[in-house]
Amino acid sequence: MTPRLKSASALIAACLLTATARGQPYVEDSIDVGGAWVGSMCYNSRADVIYGRCQTAGLFWAIACSTNQVVSSFYVPTPRIMVYDSLDNKAYCTFTTGEADSVLVVDGSTHRRLRAIELEWAATPVWDPVDNRVWVSCTEANEVACIDCRTDSIICHIAVGAGPLKMHLNTRRRKLYVQNYDEGSVSIIDLNANRVLRTLPTGDYPQSGCYSYYADKYYCDGGGRVTVIDGRGDSVIGRIVLPAQSSATAMVSEDSGSLLLVGIYGGHNNLIYVVDAQTDSVKSTLTGCDGPVAFVWSRPTNLVYCASDYSDAVLAISGDGSRVIATLSASDAPFALCLSPVQRRVYVGHLNSSRIYVIRDSAAAVREGVVSRIRQDSATRIRPSVFCGQARVECDSGEPNAALRVYAQDGRLVRSLPLQRRGNGRLRAVWDGRDSRGRDVPAGVYFVSETGGATTRTKIVKLK
Repeated sequence: MTPRLKSASALIAACLLTATARGQPYVEDSIDVGGAWVGSMCYNSRADVIYGRCQTAGLFWAIACSTNQVVSSFYVPTPRIMVYDSLDNKAYCTFTTGEADSVLVVDGSTHRRLRAIELEWAATPVWDPVDNRVWVSCTEANEVACIDCRTDSIICHIAVGAGPLKMHLNTRRRKLYVQNYDEGSVSIIDLNANRVLRTLPTGDYPQSGCYSYYADKYYCDGGGRVTVIDGRGDSVIGRIVLPAQSSATAMVSEDSGSLLLVGIYGGHNNLIYVVDAQTDSVKSTLTGCDGPVAFVWSRPTNLVYCASDYSDAVLAISGDGSRVIATLSASDAPFALCLSPVQRRVYVGHLNSSRIYVIRDSAAAVREGVVSRIRQDSATRIRPSVFCGQARVECDSGEPNAALRVYAQDGRLVRSLPLQRRGNGRLRAVWDGRDSRGRDVPAGVYFVSETGGATTRTKIVKLK
C-alpha cells in the first residue's frame, strides 16, 4: 500500500454497533470471513451477493445475501478497493504483489478469479455504466487509467494532478472528478472526450467527495472545508467551512432530493452536517457520532446508516436528516457499509474483526425499537458491548475480592468471574459467553454487575 493510501486509511479507523427492538437484535447475523481490515465491499445486483476483502489476510470473499453464507473465498495479495460491473457481471478489485500492482477481475456468476490486469500504482476503481468502463486512479503515476470492461484491456491513460486517489462520477454531465491527494486539487475529466477539462484547488489532503445529481454539484473535502464545484460550469461556487482541525471523511447525497450528509472527523469535532445542496447551507448538526467514517442510503426504508468510529456504532438516521433514530451497538472498528436492497440488510465490515455484521434494514423495527445506544455506566466499560467470541469488562472497585456477575434477562445468575487487577488500577474480567458449567449460552441480552462495588447493571449483547 502506498504512503498516501496508508495516510488516508489511518484517518478513517473505526468501530461498530447493534441494538435491540423489543428483545430482537437488529444484528441478524455475524459472518466470519477469515480476516480483518475489511475496508471495501460492493454489491452484485444480479446474484444478490456482497463482495469484500480482508486486507491483512489477503482474501477476496463473496457472501450470499439470501443465506448470509460465504460462498467463495480465495487468496489475493493485499486487496484494496472494489467495484461491480452489472452489464458484464464482473467485479474489479485493485491489489498489489510486492512492487507490482494489478486489477483483479472476478466472475459474477462463479465468484471466482477470471484474470488480473497489470496496472502500476492502481488504487481506486470507479465503474462508468454508460460507456461500460472502469476508471482506476494510479497514485504514484499521477494519472488515471481506463479499462474496457468488454475486453478487460487498458485503452488509455490520462495525466492528472499529483497523487490521485479517490474519484466520483458526475452521471448527469458525463464527468469524472479525481481527487489529487498530494496536490490538494480536483481534476475534472470529460468522459466523452477522455481529457482533463480543469484542475481546481480544493485544499490539502482531500479525504472524501460526493456528487449531488439533484443539485448538479460536486463536493470535495480538503484544507478544513468542503469545496463546492458547479457540475456544468466546472468552477468553484462555494465553500462550507468545517470546525477547526477537522476534515470531512465521508459524504452521501440523496439522488432525488437536495439533502447532503457530511461526516466530520478530527480533534473534538465529531459530528454530521446536514446540508441543503440548493443553498449549500448547514441546515442542522447531528451529534452522538464520534468519528463518522462511512454512509449508505437505503432507498427502500429512506434511512441513512453511518458507521461511527470511536462510538463503536452504526447510526440509523431519518431520510430527512432531522434526527438520529437509533444508535445500533456492535463490534470493533466499522469501516465499510454495503446494502442488499433485495434482502433489506446492511452489511458492516470493520478493521479489527474478521466478522461481518448484518443489520436489519427495517424502518418499523427502528421506530419501535430501542432508540438509544447501550449505555455504559461510568465505572464499567465493556468492549465490545455486542460480541460473538468474548467480551472484556473493566471496572473500578476498592474491594479485594470483587467479582463480575453475569445475569440473564429474567434475573438468573449465569456466571460469576473473578476480577483481576491491571496495572492501571482497574479490574478486568473476560466473559467467553458460557455459563458456570461451561455451556455456551443462547444469543440475547444479558447484564453484568460488579459485586463489592457499584450495583448498576450494564447491558451486553451476545450474538451467535
